[in-house]
Amino acid sequence: MAAQPSDTLQQRLDVRDALLELNNEVIDSTDKYLDDVLRGRLLRKQSNNQYINLVRRSINRYCSMVRHDYNKQAVFVSSDLYIQAFQQEYNFIQRGVSRGVITPEMATVLYDEINQAQSLQLQRTQQLQIITS
Repeated sequence: MAAQPSDTLQQRLDVRDALLELNNEVIDSTDKYLDDVLRGRLLRKQSNNQYINLVRRSINRYCSMVRHDYNKQAVFVSSDLYIQAFQQEYNFIQRGVSRGVITPEMATVLYDEINQAQSLQLQRTQQLQIITS
């Protein structure tokens, strides 16, 4: 990015800052709305509210990914470390299954999460290679 003209770099920085600000607004608005919905349901003594927490976690997870992708201070982590970390996660799950602490169904869900994280990391690595080449 440093090799780009300063006006192009500044435009990218401005877009990044705007996206981060929008992301924060989405988080704040979503939290306020979900708090209001939950408060209303509790006042009406409705107890089946776990879907509200599910929506909140999903939105927070997505916004956290956006915040990470547009972080102002990029930290480089080598692909080797990611590979080691993913392997450790697989090993941990396998040990849990063999000990009977993790059910096969939960292991499948966890393996899917690791696979998604690996795919996302591969995409980011490829994007970085394209940008820097």
